[in-house]
Amino acid sequence: MKKQVMILLLALLILPIVYSYQESLGIIKQNEPASLIQTCYDSTEGFITRVVYPDKTFAINEQTAMTKNGDNFNYSFLNTSQLGQYLVYGICDSQVWQYDFEVTVNGEKTTIATSIIHVLFITFFVMLIFVFYYLNNKINFEKWNDSIYNKYLSRNFIKVVFSAILYNFMKNSFVIYYLLGFPIIIILNEIAMSYGLLTVITVLNAFLVIYSIGVILVGVYFFSYVQEWVMDLIEKVKNMGWGIGQ
Repeated sequence: MKKQVMILLLALLILPIVYSYQESLGIIKQNEPASLIQTCYDSTEGFITRVVYPDKTFAINEQTAMTKNGDNFNYSFLNTSQLGQYLVYGICDSQVWQYDFEVTVNGEKTTIATSIIHVLFITFFVMLIFVFYYLNNKINFEKWNDSIYNKYLSRNFIKVVFSAILYNFMKNSFVIYYLLGFPIIIILNEIAMSYGLLTVITVLNAFLVIYSIGVILVGVYFFSYVQEWVMDLIEKVKNMGWGIGQ
């Protein structure tokens, strides 16, 4: 019994020397260099013996020298275009080691919690669109416009400014819908990046550029409407003989 215990203890002492194992290097962003690092105490040289792509083909399949820096050995692996899990094997003198690393589009790990948060945010912004649509259909804009005019007549200029801004945004609710579309597209792009949907990412990025240009057009239309509304308000005041233009 004592002999078996001694053998077991000896094996536990020898195994870490003969076979050094690191579970994972972590997550690397696609097309960025992966620094393959291994610590081998008292070793004179280190080699990468094999790197396996996610599709099970070999990126490296022969002894490739690593750079020594004290007890650490390093190799810069450049070809990280494939998405998924890479397997790395190496040796330092008599120490055999291996680990893996994962390549994702954005260099981040996709989790259920992250996916749930993305879905909740999209739901939130979509609900906001419906809320604004519902409120917009309930508002009596003619009455609201008259109340702004009356605030001006009573010289309550601060309320006039704030009420006018809100009125014009709600009257031109498409501006709100358009702006709320921005975070939805960005979140959809994040989801596509998390799951490595390259075609979807390309389409969404192109759409986001076009959508951004559309902001300028929407802004020009909105401010031209506001200008017309302000001029109409001034004209009403002139006709009433209140202050402006007198």
